[in-house]
Amino acid sequence: MKSKNYKIVSLYSFFPFQENLIIDLKNKLLEIENENDISGLLIFANEGINGTICAEKNVIDIVINLLNNYTDNKSLNIKVTFSKKRVFKKLKIKIKKEIVTMGVSEINPSKDNGTYIDSAKWNKLIEIEKKVDISGLLIFASEGINGTICAEKNVIDIVINLLNKYTENRNLNIKVNFSKNKVFKKLKIKIKKEIVTMGIPEINPSKDNGAYIDSANWNKLIKNKNTIVIDTRNNYEVSIGTFQNSINPKTRNFREFPKWVDDHLHTHLENKESTNIAMFCTGGIRCEKATSFLKKKGYKNIYHLKGGILQYLNDVKGEKNLFEGECFVFDKRVALDYELEKGSYSICHACGMPVSIQDQKRKEYREGIQCHFCINKFSDDDRKRFEERQKQIDRLKVENNKNYQD
Repeated sequence: MKSKNYKIVSLYSFFPFQENLIIDLKNKLLEIENENDISGLLIFANEGINGTICAEKNVIDIVINLLNNYTDNKSLNIKVTFSKKRVFKKLKIKIKKEIVTMGVSEINPSKDNGTYIDSAKWNKLIEIEKKVDISGLLIFASEGINGTICAEKNVIDIVINLLNKYTENRNLNIKVNFSKNKVFKKLKIKIKKEIVTMGIPEINPSKDNGAYIDSANWNKLIKNKNTIVIDTRNNYEVSIGTFQNSINPKTRNFREFPKWVDDHLHTHLENKESTNIAMFCTGGIRCEKATSFLKKKGYKNIYHLKGGILQYLNDVKGEKNLFEGECFVFDKRVALDYELEKGSYSICHACGMPVSIQDQKRKEYREGIQCHFCINKFSDDDRKRFEERQKQIDRLKVENNKNYQD
């Protein structure tokens, strides 16, 4: 007896699927099951189809052709594997609220989702990481690219050239500084809904945002008595350094910025039509969205510092520099000084807040365990875990120093 060769097809498609058509398709599939050797699981919902089926090729073809008749001209996403044995007991067809349960009714993947990256493109950055010493964080979303990478110059050039091929002829906004040490552990690549999370889907920074002001003209703008200056960064970033006389919205994260605008911005404006609004952040990306949001709200005369604080510190030196303090960065250096060198701050590994040299002298501070920001935030069990982790770190430091001396 000739053995069967089963084709296993995993499939899904998001499309508007009406109740009467769902029932109709289910009945037709059950008829096919009665006459053929087919098994698997299919899930139908108003948002589309999801599932895996197992049968011989001729039966799979019949089912796929049938499903395609119901998908509202949306192609099925199909993955195929093979087996000598049947991999399901029978065919189950379930009708649910969602084809994959997330519990967020407001989203519609058939109309709005991320950009597809094929396997070949996805592997290019991964392959580069395997071959060379590169670290950092890259965030991809349908709206663009954001991130920081750390490597030697020749490797950076390879990655930048690769990224430029995907930016639709738009120039990458790049800020460069240097370090003797690696400032990230490894390369992380994340795919998200937004490259910087604001939670306002209606804005489009690539089409509409504020006017760029370069470092050379920034001082003149913020000294203008008709200008208000807004720091769009989080409160803990602002606390270690900012521009003179800038407004601190005291947000915990960038998602809170739109609410601050709605609730408080008007109190800082004498005249919505004529007052200049100058905004800045670390590297410029948050201001792309912040200025786009303000324009959407109807505000006029909106400007933002091109390249952010990092570019300003690179361009403006000495007494002309109006930035006070240090600039928080999201890597091991924690903060950078006027010369874009590692500053005086370190991170509390319990709560993630930046702590100064003076903070580390406070009685509440215990390295790796607590600081004055988090003294009342964690349980005794948490503190024990932090203490054990710090002991391990200290042991590794001693061993590494010994190995280096040997």
